[in-house]
Amino acid sequence: MNDEFAHLPVLETRGRDRVRDLAEVFTAEREVEAMLDLVADSASSIEARFFEPSCGNGNFLVAILQRKLRTVFRRHKKTKPFEFNSLKALSSIYGVDIDGHNIRDARERMKMVMVDFYSTHLNTARQTEGFGNAIEYILQRNICVGDMLNGADSITFVEFSSPKINKFQQRTFRLSDMMESERFDWRGPPSIEETPMKNYWELGR
Repeated sequence: MNDEFAHLPVLETRGRDRVRDLAEVFTAEREVEAMLDLVADSASSIEARFFEPSCGNGNFLVAILQRKLRTVFRRHKKTKPFEFNSLKALSSIYGVDIDGHNIRDARERMKMVMVDFYSTHLNTARQTEGFGNAIEYILQRNICVGDMLNGADSITFVEFSSPKINKFQQRTFRLSDMMESERFDWRGPPSIEETPMKNYWELGR
């Protein structure tokens, strides 16, 4: 485990009944890091989007977020630029799992990484009001319960884009529409809605 995150708690191991009922097999940290090393530039990019269609409790999602946050800190060490760009990094990561317990854990782990990284690297800074709510808002929309085999019509994702600094625009798509092409495609009009731009600290309001 990376030293800067070594004190984060490890979630309980799943029992045999879950392995039997959900065919649940989690990828170990060593394998996760080795696989991400194969796409190291993308995994460390603030803007590059990642989608994990069977995310479990978030092993890949957490590792990608950690890499992205290191890039954010190297580039942005003042409070608002760091907050804005760390939310951009978070909003570029998507995950689906059929089990709600896994999704709850994945969201909580990613939130802990965001909060912990902030307190460790910007320990003298004071969070902008609304930053914590924005983290939860993004996680609720991008890390979700769903059945990839039989329920793609009911899974929605939000494309968070940043036409202006400190602002996010949102477009909501059905996963089934995005999967009609051969790629995870955001092109074209949103399936559901488009939300006007707002400041990042207003996302959770």
